[in-house]
Amino acid sequence: MRSASRALWCAVLLLPAAVLAQGVEQPLQRFHFSDPAYLQQPQQLQLSAGLRWRGDEGDGNFTVPLQLQFGASERFEFTGDVELAFPRPLTGSLRAVQRAEAAVPMGLIDDASRGVVVSAGVGFVGSRDRLDNSLDPGGVPRVSALVKRGPMLANVELSVDLVSRNDELDATPRAALGFALDFGRLQPVFEAMYENDDAPAGTFALGLRFQALESLELGVAAPVEVRDDETFVGVTGQLVWNLGG
Repeated sequence: MRSASRALWCAVLLLPAAVLAQGVEQPLQRFHFSDPAYLQQPQQLQLSAGLRWRGDEGDGNFTVPLQLQFGASERFEFTGDVELAFPRPLTGSLRAVQRAEAAVPMGLIDDASRGVVVSAGVGFVGSRDRLDNSLDPGGVPRVSALVKRGPMLANVELSVDLVSRNDELDATPRAALGFALDFGRLQPVFEAMYENDDAPAGTFALGLRFQALESLELGVAAPVEVRDDETFVGVTGQLVWNLGG
């Protein structure tokens, strides 16, 4: 785990800190399980709310991811993420905040001529301990890269939660790869995500995103999670509202 976090930090430090004047067009506001590498424009606010369900032994497992992104300048933005969870079996009441994060991403490269965007950031994170139900504090470095070629977008996001649990540093690496085809208002999306919390897990999702209005995007996907030789099929929906600055 420590080697993965060292490699991520090295990648952030070695990337050139240059932002070009003309940036890559932003046809996709969000993926389902990761963020595009580009930042919000200055004074622009983006709100995202979702609902995810994963089938697990006949009981419902609901999570509600919420996100806020605010463009502070041409090179920096502020982000806040909260993931809420509902109990199993369903009782209609909220269980707890599973994970919360506040971060400051920085734009490193935004090259319209080559269709390349790279950003990196560091944030504070609170993560729920499954053993004693405490919300343990930590930090999370992250780096993202996006490539646009014609209607095709490819986005890679790498991060690691470094959380203090019982006086020990617990590392949870994550990697997400997303592909999208930009057909105007309709965008088919494929995503693959790897996470190693208590055990390695992979998630694969096929979905669609629809730009209902210039500032409103809707998304739906069917994720398949593979963990401990078990497979769980679910569904996720998302609404993204972009407020111009």
